[in-house]
Amino acid sequence: SAKPHLFELIEWVIINVVGALMMYRCVSVENIIYRHRSLMFSFINACAIPAVLAMRRKFYVSSVVCLLLHHLAALVWSARAYEEDLSLLVIAYNNIWIVVLWFLGASLQGHHLRALYAAEHDVLIEKQAWQSLTSMICDATCWLAG
Repeated sequence: SAKPHLFELIEWVIINVVGALMMYRCVSVENIIYRHRSLMFSFINACAIPAVLAMRRKFYVSSVVCLLLHHLAALVWSARAYEEDLSLLVIAYNNIWIVVLWFLGASLQGHHLRALYAAEHDVLIEKQAWQSLTSMICDATCWLAG
């Protein structure tokens, strides 16, 4: 059972590296409005990927926390590079609420997918039981007829 964890760890690394690169790329944009919109867009998209992949909660939470730290670092770097007021970090407070909503959505989606898998598994077991029962009835009918 180490393969799923290893696969999720590889996903986690890729998501965080790509997300961080997307956010730090935005710092080089001169226009303040476009820079902050791009930074927010990158952050939201990076947080959406684990939700779409239905990663387990511990991987998702750690990924979102890392992405949030990268987002804050990119905001501070941007503020210092362009000599902006650090009061723009208030935007990060809004990002925390976005992360909470993404986390809620990911948890609900993961729960829904696990429930669907469990239902599908139960239907498969029931189908096998019916096939076995039908086979026994046919065998018994042939045995009694013979």
